[in-house]
Amino acid sequence: MTARTEKDTFSLPAAAQGNFYRHVDGGCYQVISRGKETETGTEMVAYVHRYPFDPLWSFRTAENFDGMTDGRRRFTPISAVEAEAMMAVDRETAQRTVTAARAARRAAREGAASTGA
Repeated sequence: MTARTEKDTFSLPAAAQGNFYRHVDGGCYQVISRGKETETGTEMVAYVHRYPFDPLWSFRTAENFDGMTDGRRRFTPISAVEAEAMMAVDRETAQRTVTAARAARRAAREGAASTGA
């Protein structure tokens, strides 16, 4: 068996390392990689929910990730310093804030849909 080389080891491209985003509802996420779905060629984004909830790998189409929701960017780029500041907030407090923001955004959307706006 031959020794593994650096080329054999998976590593993230420099452009994908450390890309932090704030979700419209307030959570902190980190993009791990962008790529293409093998069957359709659809651009995809692999990312991890960093805070305030438990880390969770997720995948979205790039169009969805980079798109808008309720007139605002779904994910807004932030610096590593901003991400660290977000993650310094008490987890329970941050969870309540994100949960309330999500509920308010969804309620506003449902209210607008029921009034035909």
